[in-house]
Amino acid sequence: MSVNDIHYNISVVSQKLDIPGLKPHCLRHTWITRKIIAGQPIEKVAEFVGDDPETIRKHYIQLTPDYLRSVVD
Repeated sequence: MSVNDIHYNISVVSQKLDIPGLKPHCLRHTWITRKIIAGQPIEKVAEFVGDDPETIRKHYIQLTPDYLRSVVD
């Protein structure tokens, strides 16, 4: 399956489910965030998705409930 195939298939699903703006990056973002929330080490998640841990911390860690709870506490 090519990258174009993936984009096309996600576009079809997006239209069928009436989810405007659904892109492959949205699914990537959800997967990374859920792995962090589940307690996976950031280094492992970063390695798996081809990013460095600092990028993961910068773009994803602020979305976890523990991070948000720390703002309130």
